[in-house]
Amino acid sequence: MKALLVIDMLVDFINDEGALSVGPAGQKIIPFVKDKIEDFRKKGYPIIFICDNHEKVSSSLHSWNKRCSNN
Repeated sequence: MKALLVIDMLVDFINDEGALSVGPAGQKIIPFVKDKIEDFRKKGYPIIFICDNHEKVSSSLHSWNKRCSNN
């Protein structure tokens, strides 16, 4: 069985206004990912979305200025 892992496709990484935007180079992958999701859904294969999530105030990130949110 196949499964699709979609990792860190978050607004803060993908959107131009995101806190940690990857910009145009990273945004080029969006159509490919959407096509894969559609293909896997049609075939009934599992799709797993994975992302790191932190509270706005987190002691583990005290040295970072910007943090990604999944908003």
